[in-house]
Amino acid sequence: MNPRTRNIRKRIRKTIKWGGAAATVLLLVVWVVSIRWVVWRRDAAGNHLYIEHGRVCYSFSRNEHDGYLSSRDRLAECREYEAILRSKGEAEREWVRFAEWYTQNAEHTVATAYDGDWKKYVSQNPGCWFWFDWNMDSSGWSIKAPMWMPLVLMACLLPIIWRHDRRVSRREQGRCEHCGYSRHGLSATAVCPECGAPPTTPNVTAPASV
Repeated sequence: MNPRTRNIRKRIRKTIKWGGAAATVLLLVVWVVSIRWVVWRRDAAGNHLYIEHGRVCYSFSRNEHDGYLSSRDRLAECREYEAILRSKGEAEREWVRFAEWYTQNAEHTVATAYDGDWKKYVSQNPGCWFWFDWNMDSSGWSIKAPMWMPLVLMACLLPIIWRHDRRVSRREQGRCEHCGYSRHGLSATAVCPECGAPPTTPNVTAPASV
């Protein structure tokens, strides 16, 4: 194997090794935080993505889009009603204040509830769910997937990935894959004098000592 290919493979192993470790820690943090906090986003098309109670949840609702349209129509009605009251002058001053408040409320709903930005709040019922859940009806569908399953899978795979990277690195450095003892000066078929492990690649001559 030429040095360039060896370096590329080494970089790939390191990326998988450290990227997997970082992803596992991040998923663990998100899972723990989601037990107490709820993070969510919603858009005008009816897509609703949220993380709560140790689960990642997605739902699509046709009613959500209808709700956005009704909120937008209500805002237009509020603005029209406020303009009518203002045109009547001092006699409707108290109603104008109420109309202003109602219009601001409608503006806030349209601007923030369906803007697609991430929002968060503290859950009133903290806890953790451990199983899948899904639902489908005429108004839309939803699916809820627990985060502990990929977390456990990644936690089981990480030791295997790290051990494989360590063994390959030792082999490339001319050391015993099992204990790390230097095999410089030994024949390709000789067992490790430190731990007695046989060479993994007996057809490859170990680097000569300098």
